[in-house]
Amino acid sequence: MLRPLFENDPDLPFDTKRWAKAFSLLNESSTTRAYAYRLTLLRRIITDKVDTMAVDGFYLYVNPWFADKLSLRELAYVMAHECHHVMAQHHLRRGKRNPKGWNIATDAVINSNLDNSFYGFRQPIRPSDGINMPWAIAYSAEGAYDKLKQEHQDKKQQQQQQQQEGHGQGDDAQQKGGGGDEQGQGDNPQQGSNGAGGGDPFEDLEEQSWGKVFDRTDEMSEEEVIEAKQKEAQATKRAVNAAQKQGYVPGYLKELVQETESQVDWKEILKDFATSNLVPADYCWHKPNRNYLGMGIYMPGVVRDGVGRLAICVDTSGSICQDALAAFSGETKEIIEEIKPEHVRVIYCDTRVTRVEEFGPGDDFKMEAKGGGGTRFLPAINEALKESPDAIIYFTDMGASDFGQDPGVPFLWAAYTRWGNANPPYGELIDIDK
Repeated sequence: MLRPLFENDPDLPFDTKRWAKAFSLLNESSTTRAYAYRLTLLRRIITDKVDTMAVDGFYLYVNPWFADKLSLRELAYVMAHECHHVMAQHHLRRGKRNPKGWNIATDAVINSNLDNSFYGFRQPIRPSDGINMPWAIAYSAEGAYDKLKQEHQDKKQQQQQQQQEGHGQGDDAQQKGGGGDEQGQGDNPQQGSNGAGGGDPFEDLEEQSWGKVFDRTDEMSEEEVIEAKQKEAQATKRAVNAAQKQGYVPGYLKELVQETESQVDWKEILKDFATSNLVPADYCWHKPNRNYLGMGIYMPGVVRDGVGRLAICVDTSGSICQDALAAFSGETKEIIEEIKPEHVRVIYCDTRVTRVEEFGPGDDFKMEAKGGGGTRFLPAINEALKESPDAIIYFTDMGASDFGQDPGVPFLWAAYTRWGNANPPYGELIDIDK
C-alpha cells in the first residue's frame, strides 16, 4: 500500500464528534449508506497541506478548518463526494488526460448525481462553491471530460478566428507584412497555450475549491493498478449491497457496480457473494472501529452475527464439462472452509433433481456431477427453497428459460459457456472460466 501524500498531524484541532454526526447522516439513509460503508475503509489523514478535502483512493485528506466551517449536511455531502471518487475509481482511470480537466469532469458527474438524489431530497445541500453542471448526470467521467474539452477547444478556436479577423481589418501596411511584431500570431494551433490543438483546453475553467482526487498511478506498477481496481470493485459492491439491504439505492450507485464488475475475477465475485450474504453485517456504535480508535476517533464497527445456509444447484446436463465443474467446486470449497456456513445443500439437476447432498461445518465438501440430459432450472430452485436458504448459487450453462419468479433470496448464476446472450430476470450473473 502506498504511503500517504501527507502525514497525519495530531496537533491540528479536529472535531471528531462533529465528523461522527455527519457520518451518521450518511449511514441513516439507504440512498447514502454505501458511502458510509466505504468511508470506514479509508484511512483519514488530518492535515493542513490540502486546502479542503481530497482523496487518492487509499487515504482521505481533511483540512480541519475547512470541515468545521461546513454545516453537518454539507460535510456529509463532501464526504460522500470524496467516497464517490474512490468507488468510481477516478484515481485509477485518468490515463493521459489533463489532471485539471479530469478533476472538473469527475466533480461535475458526481455532483449532478448527488444533487439529484442525496438523502432523497430534491434540494441540493452541496456547498455553494461546488461545481454545478446538471447536464453531467447523463455522462460518464470520460464522456463529460470529452464534452468539456471539445466545448473549450471550440471556444478557443472561435476566439482565434475573431482575433485573426480583427488583424485582417488593420491598415494596408500591416496586411503587407509591415507589422513584423504581428506576423504569425495564431497561425499555428500547436504553438502557445491558447491554440485549439495544443496547450491546456481547461485553463480558463475554475475547479471547485474542494473534492480533489489525486492520481498516484505513476507510483504503481501495472500489476498494482490492476489489483487496486479489483479490490475497489469488490469494496464498492459490498458497500452497495449493504445499502441495498436497508432499502432504496440510487441507480447511479448500482451502475458503479456494473461498470467495475467486469474488472474482477469470477473467483473474487463468488467469494464476495458468499461472504456478503452468509455473514450478515451491520454497524454498531457499541463496538467501535479499531482502525479509527488508534487515531482517537470513535466510529461504528462492523458487526457480524453468525453464518447462514447455502444452497448450491448444479446443472448436470450433458454440456457441463468436468474441468469447469472442478474449477467451480474447488473455489466453492475454499469459501465454505473459510466462512464455515452452518449448512450447505448441493442439488444436482438436469430436467429433474437427481441427487441432494448435505454438508455441515467440518465436513469434507466436494461436488461430483455426471452428465445427463437437458436443462431445467425450477426443479432445483424449488428443492433449494424447501430448506429456507440464505443464498442460492446455480452453476449452469444457462441452457434453459424456466426461471420462474424471483425466489426472494440472494441468487448468483455461475454460468459456464452460457448459451447466446441468455440473461436471468433476477439475481447476479458471473461467467465461469475453467
